[in-house]
Amino acid sequence: IPPGLPLDGRIHKVVLPGTPPVHWRAAGRELADHRFLVVARTADEILAVNAELVRGAVAGIAPAVLLSLGAGVLVGFATEARLRRLSAVAERIIAGDLGERLPARADGDELDRLCAIVNHMLDRLEAGMEALKNVGENIAHDLRTPLTGLRARMERLAAHPGNPPEVAEGIGR
Repeated sequence: IPPGLPLDGRIHKVVLPGTPPVHWRAAGRELADHRFLVVARTADEILAVNAELVRGAVAGIAPAVLLSLGAGVLVGFATEARLRRLSAVAERIIAGDLGERLPARADGDELDRLCAIVNHMLDRLEAGMEALKNVGENIAHDLRTPLTGLRARMERLAAHPGNPPEVAEGIGR
């Protein structure tokens, strides 16, 4: 019976001294006739497979981490370049060039959807500004004829010989 093995019928790790030490998995129990039954198997195969799995995991994790970091850096640089382009276009729009539009790609990610919304908003803003400009031009055109007539009457009134000088000066202003 290996020293230190509990005789409870469950599997336990047992290390027998030696060079190198011998690792066993053993189970023991006392039988009804006071004899002992011990079943054991060497754990060297299990430990070798375990060590190989650890080496494989370490060997697989390092390249996976490096590839992940590399992919993250590439995606980060691409995203940063895209945001710089969007920022440059936005600065031109802020400076007053309402004909500019944010560039959108065909893949339709969240940033592309946001660009489409902003571009639609700029289309509506540009149309509103054009309509406002047309209203202003129409008002100016509609007022031009009555204002010209009013000016002509005021000039005739100012030139009337019976008006005191202060009235002519006030009309001129």
